[in-house]
Amino acid sequence: MTQLKQVHIGELIKREFDKLPRSCTVTWFARYLHCDRTNIYDIFSRQSIDTALLMRISCILNHNFFDDYSRQFASTLSEWSNDDTPLPEKRTRKPIANEPADGNANDKADDKVNG
Repeated sequence: MTQLKQVHIGELIKREFDKLPRSCTVTWFARYLHCDRTNIYDIFSRQSIDTALLMRISCILNHNFFDDYSRQFASTLSEWSNDDTPLPEKRTRKPIANEPADGNANDKADDKVNG
């Protein structure tokens, strides 16, 4: 089976940060992220990152890093589909008792609160 290629998110963040004007310093970035500037250097070295933090960074740097993951995912799926090793079939989950047919169990609870 083809090896999964990792996205080094810290390197991608650093690359986008470096595209900003010189007035946007590490201190500026840290101020917007509400952290110490040493944390920014830590972020640049990370191979993975919390999605909530990545969302904030995406907004600050005006770059959708989730697209980078999506492109890597699509590329990996394409490679795997060309591989002879079959991927497992997706399992379907059994419905929970009293769950509506569309699977949205929260509709009944919302009706009780709002109705």
